[in-house]
Amino acid sequence: MRKIWGKFILKLARFIEIIVGGLSKGVNFVVTFVSQLGKILWSALVMVACGGFFILGPFLLFNPYAMVVIVTSIFIFVIIPMIGKIFASWLDYINYSAVEFLRNYGDYLINNKANFKSYREFSKDYKDKKAREEREREEQQRAQNDFWEEIFKNFTQGGGGFYYKTYNMNDEDFGNQFGGYSGYGGQRQGYGGYNQSYGNPLDDFRTKYKESCKVLGVPENTDKYEVKTAYRKLAKKYHPDINKSSEATEMFQKVNSAYEFLSEENIQRYNKMNIN
Repeated sequence: MRKIWGKFILKLARFIEIIVGGLSKGVNFVVTFVSQLGKILWSALVMVACGGFFILGPFLLFNPYAMVVIVTSIFIFVIIPMIGKIFASWLDYINYSAVEFLRNYGDYLINNKANFKSYREFSKDYKDKKAREEREREEQQRAQNDFWEEIFKNFTQGGGGFYYKTYNMNDEDFGNQFGGYSGYGGQRQGYGGYNQSYGNPLDDFRTKYKESCKVLGVPENTDKYEVKTAYRKLAKKYHPDINKSSEATEMFQKVNSAYEFLSEENIQRYNKMNIN
């Protein structure tokens, strides 16, 4: 009877995973669709307002029907995406903590192993994992910022010499990092790897920036908020805990690398490079 109940619990866990996981994907799709549609309509509204605000302004402000449309639009295109994101995050939390708890309980009943954990422990594991992932991303982003800050500083102060391009074997997402600099001031060893060729760090910075934008699906004139929104969407889509496909882990790593590179500082550097 114990094993039968354990098998039922495992099937229940699988059922919840499918239902909650599918609902989470559906909510994310709706949020993304509404957000994109809102951006399009907002751009159109700005163009119309700039072209004829003095003519349409009084009509929009004092017409009750127009006000209803405005308030409804704010609710649909602002409030709903905000609530949707919170709901999707809650679904992900349930999908992890509840499903993993039931799997652990079912395994405990079937195999009689002394590995039973309470739901509270799985809930804490989920929150700790999210906090740990966020800390790791912040540390990687700081390392990226410090690295490129030094590269740009050495390149400009050293008279625009050459630098050694090096390959970091642990970063297969983009193929290489930039490790050693050789200007008038000699060499500097960075992330590590093997010296391969000489190059201009500005060109490689542009290449990596464009690749990162392509991975996240954001324009080159993006901002930190757009980058963060795109990252959250793709990280959730390809997270190994949710997506079990063979390509998910590789894509998840690429998305993380792109997000780490597209920091606010690197976006500003790229914009300054284009201006100059």
